Amino acid sequence: MASIRAFSNEQKLLLAVTLCAEGNFNDLQRLQAQEPNVLTTELTLRVLLTALPEGADPSSYVPLLRSLLSEQRDEDQTRENLDARIDTHSIDELSPTETREKVRQLRLYHIKPIDSDANGDLLARFLVQRSHQIDSETGNLLLVLQLVEPFVDQSENLRQWVISRLLPLLRVDYEYYPQQATGLSLKDFETLHPRAAIELLMRHAEGKENNVNVGRDLRQMVGPWMYGESRSKRRKLDTGERRSSIADRGEPGWQIVNEWLLEREFDLASQAFVNWSGPQDVDLGGYQSEDYTTNTNDAKNLTSRYVQTMMAAVYAQRFDSGDVLSRVRAVHSRITELMNFPNIPEFSAGKPPDLSQYDDQITDTTAASVMLGNLLQSTNPLTLPTVGSHQLLTALVYSASLLRGLGHAATIKELLELCLFSNETTQKQELRKILQLLTKPSVGLEWGTVYEQLNWLRTWGNESLAQSKSHNKRALFWRVDQAYLDTEFLTTLISVGGWWLITFFWQAMLIRAEYQFAVQTYLEHSSKTALSISDCEPIVESSIYTAYDNASNGNRNRGGVKRASDILKAFKPYFQQSDSFRRIEPLLTATHSISFYHLALEHGVPFQPVNIRVLKDPLSLIDKILDQNHNAYTKLDDLLGIGRNLVAAGLADPSRSGSRSMSISSIDFSSPIEDQQSEPQDPTHRITFLSIQSALTNNDFDTAYSYILTRLSPSPTSTPSSTDDISWRAAYLAGRYRPPAPPHPPPLHIQISALAKRMELLSLALTLAPTPEPLPEILGTWRRCEEELGSLQSAEAEAESAWEEKGAMTSFSGIPGEWDKEEREIAGEERRMKERRIKGKTRWEEAPVGLFEVARAGARAFGRATDKVNATHAASPATAQKESGSPLGAALSGATSPGLGEEGQRVRKRDMVSGLVTGGLVKGVGWVLGAQPVAKGEDSGPD
Repeated sequence: MASIRAFSNEQKLLLAVTLCAEGNFNDLQRLQAQEPNVLTTELTLRVLLTALPEGADPSSYVPLLRSLLSEQRDEDQTRENLDARIDTHSIDELSPTETREKVRQLRLYHIKPIDSDANGDLLARFLVQRSHQIDSETGNLLLVLQLVEPFVDQSENLRQWVISRLLPLLRVDYEYYPQQATGLSLKDFETLHPRAAIELLMRHAEGKENNVNVGRDLRQMVGPWMYGESRSKRRKLDTGERRSSIADRGEPGWQIVNEWLLEREFDLASQAFVNWSGPQDVDLGGYQSEDYTTNTNDAKNLTSRYVQTMMAAVYAQRFDSGDVLSRVRAVHSRITELMNFPNIPEFSAGKPPDLSQYDDQITDTTAASVMLGNLLQSTNPLTLPTVGSHQLLTALVYSASLLRGLGHAATIKELLELCLFSNETTQKQELRKILQLLTKPSVGLEWGTVYEQLNWLRTWGNESLAQSKSHNKRALFWRVDQAYLDTEFLTTLISVGGWWLITFFWQAMLIRAEYQFAVQTYLEHSSKTALSISDCEPIVESSIYTAYDNASNGNRNRGGVKRASDILKAFKPYFQQSDSFRRIEPLLTATHSISFYHLALEHGVPFQPVNIRVLKDPLSLIDKILDQNHNAYTKLDDLLGIGRNLVAAGLADPSRSGSRSMSISSIDFSSPIEDQQSEPQDPTHRITFLSIQSALTNNDFDTAYSYILTRLSPSPTSTPSSTDDISWRAAYLAGRYRPPAPPHPPPLHIQISALAKRMELLSLALTLAPTPEPLPEILGTWRRCEEELGSLQSAEAEAESAWEEKGAMTSFSGIPGEWDKEEREIAGEERRMKERRIKGKTRWEEAPVGLFEVARAGARAFGRATDKVNATHAASPATAQKESGSPLGAALSGATSPGLGEEGQRVRKRDMVSGLVTGGLVKGVGWVLGAQPVAKGEDSGPD
């Protein structure tokens, strides 16, 4: 082996390339030590980049690199290298020409700079470029780490590259998610945009199964990556310029991280906020022992911007579930911890915190401040971390927690908008919505606490705010006054369920707990609220009617009617002088009675209690009950009770006609009475008439007959009412009733008895008719009944005669007391003479006599029923003579003389009308009935 000094520079370079390619790093190190002027450090590194196999073990040439890059070399090692022999057989036989040709063919790689600021750092540039070679050829980042790790402390640029580029990729591909490697090379990873790099590193944490690791990934992957990003940004700015830039805009790289967190779902972002303390909380793998942020202002600014992101995420969250609220509370606690804000005590009964002292600048903000794109602006007073903005957020979080306890879910943003940007109408609607949720059944709800919480939501603990309604200090329901809150809360109390069992002596009474609280708060201690007892009365009444109207069944023992009854029972003692409360009890009683009947309205719609209140004539329901329930007319007392209660409730006018058509022949039974009374009347007559009508519809004449005689007939001492337009109609309706023809006619005596009852009812109709208009119709019916009665009596007489003749023609010999033949002939002759007398009646006997006497008897009944009044104005003799000479006068004298009493008494107007009708029958009505004049009858005379 020749001495190395005997070779040319080209041969020495060619020998170095050969030794590097063969992996003979010891000889290469000796060669470089002996010829440092030829094989400079940079040239040797270029030879390594060009000829060194990518799969070579870094530990084999790390000593060479240390030797090359060490400024203070070991003298013993240097002396040993100088005296050592180098294997030169690869170049011994090469001629100078061949050597130059081979050197010319060499394409040694240049060492590229990492960035514009690292041109002088030869070590970092070589190691980074060598790392790219190893990664591109083998894809083994562990070899890269083995190569660069020994030199991290020797180069700040290399440290930055290892921390920001190599370490994140190692952790994501080899440590945390080896089964889901990124597949990116080091070179590609270095060229990623900051936002793309963050997306790549955090894509695994966005999965639901890995979201608990989001804090770790931010700390150990994004944090190291941002270390290099922020360091490179700092180098581009001088000290003064950098400080002003950061103070105005924050770190651009970290701001991208903040935006990424804000854009994520709140579940993921809240995990990050709770488990990661921000830009100062990074894991650099032990390669950086000191805090890389040396400027205190920079550190505070980074933390402030991170906390602003946390507040912005709370306002931006879109879900209102209980789990989200717990995460919001956790984030709020984290904000308080990071910014060292004062802790605010929890809400406790009797000591609500005052949270209304936030900045006036917040009150003046606009709705644009809560838009997603404006939440991270450094001038946004809602998210900029200050004591005022933190107190506002605390009040909103407390409010959301209280509302969640009341069953109302709302996001922080919705509550913020309700507080700052809503009008009075919106706040009242939201309050009503909250109170409506309390009407649902709940267990263990402390109404005193609920009332205190609602008052706190209106003031946020500042009572002066409730009185002044300051526009600078606002609460959640600051526009709602106390009276409105008390009104709605009292209404809610009355509408809520829940029971307390209270034992009073030997009785056990069920009383609603809510009613007891309402009574104690608003009636017994009304001075503590904004409502007086008189203000509470319409609220309670409205609640009763609301429960009543919402009932689907009229039974008083369940449903809405039961609730209305319970409310009335609880509050009635405090409103005993109220007329409206007096009317509610009869309404509930009537509704309960109606519930025992089947009742459907038009088109088959089932009856509901509210129908009673909306109908113009609730008594018409009794007509429907009679129609839809078989034999309901037999329960007259129950129906009368329903009617009287409806009248007592102020809903029914008994003077109205029923829903059925009451027109009979030419008489209009549905015409209203002209002279109505202003006070409610007894509905007995109307309901009795409807029951009579239903009984006749069901062919139950006997029940109708009994109702008329027992319910509608006036007593002997009573005076017929001039306004009773129902009783005579019922009597006439039953009097003209004809039962359907049976397949087997009943005996004659039964037919005669039924006809006699009908004629009795017609006579009663004549007596009770208040006006003369219906009399001709009634009398016409009477005449037809009389003719029918005569024919039935004749048939009965003929039947008796035939029976007797049959007996006379039969020989009963041997019977004791038997008539002889002569006696039978005499009896038969007498019977025939009697029949001839019956058949030979005169016109006087047949025509108007019987009918006239009936009318005269009706007039006498009127006269007997009236009170005798002294006549103070007697008629003159001439006038009396004139009246007596006329038919009308005769009729009046004939109608009044039998029953009017002593002379000199004054005749009442009603008696005059009765006499007028009676006298006028001879010439006015008689021709309608087919009667002959009296004079004609007198001329002919009896037989």
